[in-house]
Amino acid sequence: MKIKFGTLLALIMVGLLIFVAAKAIPLISNIVDDIDRVYTYGPGRMLIKFMFFGLICITIVVVAKLLSKK
Repeated sequence: MKIKFGTLLALIMVGLLIFVAAKAIPLISNIVDDIDRVYTYGPGRMLIKFMFFGLICITIVVVAKLLSKK
């Protein structure tokens, strides 16, 4: 029986992803709290929160794509 290193690497990556996600929950919570402290007035406040959150999501996707390139 041969060890399939691709499968082993995938399992290690999934485990690492779960570990990093568990450690990142307080960080994400702090970021959301900081977004809540954006001092704007009127109906544009919610829009600015969504813009900041979208910027954070796009940054995460770009970093993941850059790291996954061979």
